[in-house]
Amino acid sequence: MKIIWLRICVITAVAPLCVTHAKPDEPSKTQVRAADPMRGKEAGQLRDDNGLKMQFVWCPPGKFTMGSPRTEVKHIENEAQVDVTLTRGFWLGEYEVTQDEYERLMWKNPSSFSAKGQEKKQVVGMETQRFPVESVTLDDAMEFCRKLTEQERHAGRLVNEWEYTVPTEAQWEYACRAGTATAFSFGTTLNSQQANCKPSRPYGADSNGLYLKRPTTVGSYVANAWGLHDMHGNVMEWCSDTYSRELSGDTDPDFSRDASFRVCKGGSWAFPASLCRSGCRAGLHQSNWLIYLGFRVALSPSGTK
Repeated sequence: MKIIWLRICVITAVAPLCVTHAKPDEPSKTQVRAADPMRGKEAGQLRDDNGLKMQFVWCPPGKFTMGSPRTEVKHIENEAQVDVTLTRGFWLGEYEVTQDEYERLMWKNPSSFSAKGQEKKQVVGMETQRFPVESVTLDDAMEFCRKLTEQERHAGRLVNEWEYTVPTEAQWEYACRAGTATAFSFGTTLNSQQANCKPSRPYGADSNGLYLKRPTTVGSYVANAWGLHDMHGNVMEWCSDTYSRELSGDTDPDFSRDASFRVCKGGSWAFPASLCRSGCRAGLHQSNWLIYLGFRVALSPSGTK
């Protein structure tokens, strides 16, 4: 079981209507395309119209610089910056998928930090249903998304042109940054009062706060500018992209070809703050499960993946 860091091992709006002169028995070749009811209107807009009542945040199309500058403290070589354009907006889970949500859909709870999990002694007497689910493989995460898509289409709540899925690395980082270019969506510092990470290893800040030594209830810490919680710390999150030492830039990058190692983002409760930076990335074998690894769901136009 090996996490790859280069030097760290811890792991349009409606189209204009053109006037044409079609024959009486011939439909006009130019038609007005109906607005997509699934698309949001502004960054941070919420929707929860799914059977699990999971809340999703709208992330509009846009451009950003992915990775981190060489001048950023604790910069790693696999974070070399690239410019990215996302032409399609998407929705991303306001929170990491919880134990309760996972169990209601999958009929099981693999979490180590649960009443029956291998780390149950750490959570005695605690209500863990709103803790993020962890100890899941990428296949587990993708199967959750597949079942959620199937359930919502069957219920008539999801159109065929959209699907629930694990976000690409570019989607994840774009949403995490929420318009920022600093080490964290909060700025240039991070400690355990701002995110669930190791208090003894803060980033540009004083060492203070408790070391929980476990995940905690989603949404316990301040959200970023778009209203997304726990993008830094709590549990590290699966992305769909195949891990590569070089970032994929350009337009709508999707590097999710079949391969063993996939990208993970966000850091965790077990990591120092430096590994919770927006641009920090790791590679993990997709069949591995770890007590600090979970996922977040994206609702994207089909074909984004």
